[in-house]
Amino acid sequence: MNGRGLVTLLVLALSACGASGPASPTPNVPLGEAFSLRVGELAHVDATLEVSIEGIPADSRCPVDVACVTGGDATVRVMIGPAFGDGPTRLYELHTGPDNARREVDIVGSRRLVLLALEPQPKSTLTLQQGDYRTSLRIDRAE
Repeated sequence: MNGRGLVTLLVLALSACGASGPASPTPNVPLGEAFSLRVGELAHVDATLEVSIEGIPADSRCPVDVACVTGGDATVRVMIGPAFGDGPTRLYELHTGPDNARREVDIVGSRRLVLLALEPQPKSTLTLQQGDYRTSLRIDRAE
């Protein structure tokens, strides 16, 4: 391989390495502040808790382009444990349905996990994949 071919190969290799960019840092969110996560992403809350979205195992919400008798429900699985993996984790299930009591749950350390929203809203012509979902959550002090 001549010098020019080697330079071209090196440029292509370096471009491929940088194509995905550096991984985004895990956000650290203050207690009481809303934050958004996709399935598989995680955040630190109050620098003491690690929160991740494990999946949306069920979504029977009424599509936005259909008239439904009920609004339906979706289940959001949230894993919570100590920040930086220093202890046990626990799985929680929150729901979007009309029963607001299922939108929040008491968690470790006298705190409360609240599901604020699940996006996008379903459409009858679209099948949502796990990577399409985005949750809005908040962790408050339990009263």
